[in-house]
Amino acid sequence: MPSTNRMVPRSQIDHLDLEARIDLEARVTDAEVGHVDIDQLAARTYRFEGWRRLTVNRFMVDHLSPVAGKTVLDLGCGYSMSPLRFAHADAMVTACEVSPRAIAAVQEVARRQGVADRIRFHVGPAERLPFPDASFDLIHGASVLHHVEVDMAGAELARVLKPGGKGVFTDPFGHNPLLEFARDYLPYPGKAQEKGTDLPLTVPAIARFAQHFSSHHWQGLELFGMIGKPLRIRRTIVGRRIHDGLNALDALVLRQIPGIQKYCRYVGLVVVR
Repeated sequence: MPSTNRMVPRSQIDHLDLEARIDLEARVTDAEVGHVDIDQLAARTYRFEGWRRLTVNRFMVDHLSPVAGKTVLDLGCGYSMSPLRFAHADAMVTACEVSPRAIAAVQEVARRQGVADRIRFHVGPAERLPFPDASFDLIHGASVLHHVEVDMAGAELARVLKPGGKGVFTDPFGHNPLLEFARDYLPYPGKAQEKGTDLPLTVPAIARFAQHFSSHHWQGLELFGMIGKPLRIRRTIVGRRIHDGLNALDALVLRQIPGIQKYCRYVGLVVVR
């Protein structure tokens, strides 16, 4: 059996207490700061609509828009600089992350781009939020729910979301056994060196999370489209055309055969308070 990048076996993750989970996730994310170039990040343009280039991010934009004038909780932002996309789109953002070093990186890039006054910064977990009830219009989470205890996080996020407010999340989906084997054991470009409490979402986990909200729906994202990641096919004109063709095939097949959506690479989830 090839070696794995998991720091904790899958079977033990659900048995970790909250403090152990927080500590592990903070250490893993803090360690990534050595691969972060602040100057390079600060030189980039962070447009909210520019997120549409990737299928997973397009789901976010479509379900979160419009964001101008809204209060947004950006949960588990890491080093993605997603809070800047909301800030540049005239939202008031709270960037929430368990990693102090990730928050410091986002804070510095926001300062350089002149949007730090539109972003609040908080170091802490989704399961224990310091914000008053009904604080946010929107919650955004990219690849965050598969790191948290979904029952506890669901209750907290529902509490801080305004009535009628919306949470939109995209996470790795965990029903495809070949994909799960690759995630744990096979090398591929962009794979994290270490994993903490990562446990890709399943339909039962989504149900446990969503029980705290008035309504929810989910859809699978990237079935054939997942081929693009290991092959990096978006890097050339021909590659982009292949990538677009695979996405078009996904749209057709997943609409015609919805039962196979759970075998996709990602799941997009929308919850309403």
